[in-house]
Amino acid sequence: MQFLYILLLIPSWLSAAPYFPTDYESSRTRFEALTELVDDTQFKKEVGQFVVNSPILKDQDLKVSWALLNPIKPTKKVVLMTCGTHGIESHVSCGFLLDQFEKVVREGSEVAYLFIHALNPYGFKYSRRVTENNVDLNRNFIIKRDHFEDPNSAYPEVEVFLNRPSPARDDIFFNIDHFFYSLFYVAKLGMNHFRQAVVQGQYSYSTGLFYGGSDLEVQGKWLLEWLPQILSGYDEVLALDYHTGYGARGDLHLFGSSLLRQDLKNDLQELFGDKKIDWGDSKDFYQTLGDYTDFLVQILPAKRVMPMTFEFGTLDSQTTLGSLKSLKIMRLENQLFHWKAMGEMDSKDIKDKFKEMFFPSDPLWEQMVKDHNQAVLPQAIENFSKSGKK
Repeated sequence: MQFLYILLLIPSWLSAAPYFPTDYESSRTRFEALTELVDDTQFKKEVGQFVVNSPILKDQDLKVSWALLNPIKPTKKVVLMTCGTHGIESHVSCGFLLDQFEKVVREGSEVAYLFIHALNPYGFKYSRRVTENNVDLNRNFIIKRDHFEDPNSAYPEVEVFLNRPSPARDDIFFNIDHFFYSLFYVAKLGMNHFRQAVVQGQYSYSTGLFYGGSDLEVQGKWLLEWLPQILSGYDEVLALDYHTGYGARGDLHLFGSSLLRQDLKNDLQELFGDKKIDWGDSKDFYQTLGDYTDFLVQILPAKRVMPMTFEFGTLDSQTTLGSLKSLKIMRLENQLFHWKAMGEMDSKDIKDKFKEMFFPSDPLWEQMVKDHNQAVLPQAIENFSKSGKK
């Protein structure tokens, strides 16, 4: 009877909410409502929240919510789904997580699921990519303290260009400056080396772009202790982390961890069929430090961990022009946060462009990324559930 009630309730409840949540509060509310709808005849459920408690935070209502759904029939396989590693990307990434959560509640599952909602709630709520400490979480997942010593020797050369200590305005003068200096550094370093210097992650300039911090953020410390415990009963982990920004507009790009053994790379490719996986070794891609998927491989050494990053492109940043446009918007948003704006309209203009870069207000784009996700995710999970069976 309870399951019938759930089937009747979910469609009417979800129809009132947009597929991609408009803000942190409504997204968290939907997540919490779904945890209440889990059918206890199908799943054993554990739920909880991690409160982000930082000394510089005034907002005490920032929480990472999680739910572990273990099917009644025992399984050693779990799908770990994470959204909101980069706060501003949460609109799309948490939308996909909520959609999968709803499907699992409605249809059941042979494998377990651990859903982690809004890993960076500050960034989601306040429309920043980074944490309250200006830390890019996906450059911060570094286990050993001494590894925060900065290996990005090229970043100091471009820092003076990237992070101007002056009020922000996207006008003709800024665009000329950005275009001129971008060409200068591309000519000096080459496009690939320039991109690598910018986005690899740096650990020396706390107000700079892609700052990885000087220690693990509180989320990383929590995951380091908690994930091995909550996943102790599983042997195989398919870990899916959702992002937006990089790549061809509306397309889905799959990025695998470079730390994986070759046999696990082969297994992942089988799960995803003929969909290309970029392992970070192509000549046009860049390497990063402190990546979440690499972190998972390191903290769960006794398990078969197969992490995959889903990235949906927005500005064709795989091209030179798209890459430079993306960098311009990143510079402006960072400048706005640290040095304010020339005026109120400038602030709104920059915030709107920043949000558009990660959550395009384009129905066609939304449909494209939904279609790509639907074409890849269900089959990969089905393959994972059946893998190893005789």
